Amino acid sequence: AEAWTALIEWLDELIERYALDETIPTCWYAHGAMVEELHALHLAWLGAYTGRSGQPTDRAYWHELFARCLARIREWNRHGCAAGAHRGDDPVPPTDAQRTMRAAHVYTDLQARARRDGAVDQAELL
Repeated sequence: AEAWTALIEWLDELIERYALDETIPTCWYAHGAMVEELHALHLAWLGAYTGRSGQPTDRAYWHELFARCLARIREWNRHGCAAGAHRGDDPVPPTDAQRTMRAAHVYTDLQARARRDGAVDQAELL
């Protein structure tokens, strides 16, 4: 609960200070990847701005992390939530055919690696 409160308060300030209202969707809290990304960015900010053992370059480095974070959020959100319309993150499970193709690919790859390494152990291939 404390982490959520701290993240929300910090993010509200960040969005206002850097005018991120068109970059970070208002429903960011409902997107697991965004929550993890923003939480990590918040922890890095705490280290850069409130840490006692910080270096003079920590704040500049934080801005590099910040730019990367925003790029990832833009990518995740490119077809998603815009203008207040939320789209869920529900994953689409693979079909049976996709699972079969994946298993066949992995099996073939493992066989090729075993032959290349000269250590064919059929038990390991399964």
